[in-house]
Amino acid sequence: MSYEENEFGVNICCSDNTVYTGDLLVGADGAYSRIRQTMQRQLEKKGLLRRPIEKQQQIPNYVCMLGVAQPGNPERYQCLKDPFVNFSSVMGGNGLGWNVINIPDDKICWSLWIQLDVSSLSQEVLLQDDEWTSKNNDKMISVFRRMPCPYGGTMGELIDATPPDLISKVFLEEQLFETWHHGRTVLIGDSCHTMLPGAGQGATNAMQDAVILANCLVELKDLKLNTIRFALEDFQEQRYRHARRQYLYSKMVSKLMSGQRIYEDTATYRPQVCFLPPTENRGSGYVLPQNNRQYSEDEAKAQVATLWGHSDEKTDIIDGDDETEVVIGGGALAHFADDS
Repeated sequence: MSYEENEFGVNICCSDNTVYTGDLLVGADGAYSRIRQTMQRQLEKKGLLRRPIEKQQQIPNYVCMLGVAQPGNPERYQCLKDPFVNFSSVMGGNGLGWNVINIPDDKICWSLWIQLDVSSLSQEVLLQDDEWTSKNNDKMISVFRRMPCPYGGTMGELIDATPPDLISKVFLEEQLFETWHHGRTVLIGDSCHTMLPGAGQGATNAMQDAVILANCLVELKDLKLNTIRFALEDFQEQRYRHARRQYLYSKMVSKLMSGQRIYEDTATYRPQVCFLPPTENRGSGYVLPQNNRQYSEDEAKAQVATLWGHSDEKTDIIDGDDETEVVIGGGALAHFADDS
């Protein structure tokens, strides 16, 4: 698939050699958007790509497997008798997570999560499953086979009750692009903001994109290129900050669902007053060491001498009414304003 555009319209050439002509091209073709890739190549040739990294391949950081189990004995899972949906999620730690949800007709949906160590994956592995597929599932299933199922039994038993053609696995990546439109072409949904599915915001934000884009297009007074550019710029301005917020929220929830501590980095910084006995660390997390030091005139002289590169020469500190002068041997002079 490729497309070309000019001041008067856009032509789309499909893989079967059919050609379509229109006033506007909307790229709603998902995370691996061909429309986005073509647009980025055009922008790069013109030197207009905001961030060159945007055209690089997205790096998967999660792998997800999901299926729909059909238990032979519904009595085994009491939740199937409930007239409402039960959703249970397990944060397994070490980058693992899994969840289950009962649906009509005595079926149970399940999903398994593993956060990937991208540095240990070969390029071949990263590229081999860029779409939902049922291939090569056994290795991942073995990781979760003995894990407890929130509805009873093990996840392995639930997986065994799932027809193979109802099991899929996919590598998941995330990226928020900064360039959503160019000329008569605009991106919506995963093609411009690929979100991890942990918070269920991908489809929601795609529909919100469509709503705002429709609102912008219905107000077009003409189909001139500059008019369309103005409308598409307004579309991105309205949507970007909201999509970014949900992108970050999806990242946080997905980390939580795979057993990570959300505030792990923040909690390591715990400064304490040095003139009282230190508080015992009663948790299991790492705490950054505290940098306590003593201050004196000699210390100040040594610091200034090191700063000015005259550590072997005499340094005098002269206090005045409005400022402090630091005189260093060899004629160097520094002034420090007295804020008091």
